[in-house]
Amino acid sequence: MARKTKEDAEKTKRRIMDAALDVFYRQGLTRSTLNDIAAEAGVTRGAIYWHFKDKMDLLKKINESINEEVILFLKRPGVEEIDRLNDITGIISQFFVLLETNDRFAKFYAIMSYKVEYTDELEALLAVEFRSSKRFRAFLESTYEKLMGEGKVTRRVSPRQASLSIFSMIGGMVEMWLLDHASIELGTEGVAILMELIKGFEISPEG
Repeated sequence: MARKTKEDAEKTKRRIMDAALDVFYRQGLTRSTLNDIAAEAGVTRGAIYWHFKDKMDLLKKINESINEEVILFLKRPGVEEIDRLNDITGIISQFFVLLETNDRFAKFYAIMSYKVEYTDELEALLAVEFRSSKRFRAFLESTYEKLMGEGKVTRRVSPRQASLSIFSMIGGMVEMWLLDHASIELGTEGVAILMELIKGFEISPEG
C-alpha cells in the first residue's frame, strides 16, 4: 500500500509540473498563479505545497526534469572524440529533433526565452542556463582547435570565431522556430544550413 501511495504522489507531482508548464507557457511566469496551476492540474493548492515551496521552486524542478531529458536524449558514446567538424551537425540535429518532437522541452525553452521577467528570483536558474551555454561554446571552440591542429579545418578563422559563428547560427534558427514553427524546419532545413556553414571551415583531404 505504501508503494502505491508513493507512486500516486509521483504521478501527482508530475501532473502539477506538466500543468505548470502549460500555464507558464500560455500566461507567462509573472501572470501565472498557483490557483491557475491547481485548476489546470485538477488538484488543490495544498497538493502543490506538498511537493513545491512556491512558483519559483516549481519552475526550478521543471528545469531539472527537462535537463535530465536532454542529457538522456543527447548522450551518445564518443562525443568527445569527434574526427570531423561536420560530426557536430549530428549532435545538433539531435537537439533540433528534441525541440520539434518533445513538447515539454519546446515549451520550457520558449518560457525561458520569452515568457519570464529577469528578476533576482530567477538569477540562480539563469546562472545554470548561462553555464550550460558557456560549456557548449567551449566545447565547440576546443573541438575546432583540436581539428585545426590535425589540419582538418581552416586557419583563416580562430577557434573562438568558429565557435561563435556556429553557436550564433544555431541560436538564430532556434529563435526563429520558437517564434513561428512554420518559419523553418529545424530537422531538415536547419541541419542543411548548419552543414553548409561547417563545410566552409573544413579542408578536404585532397586540399
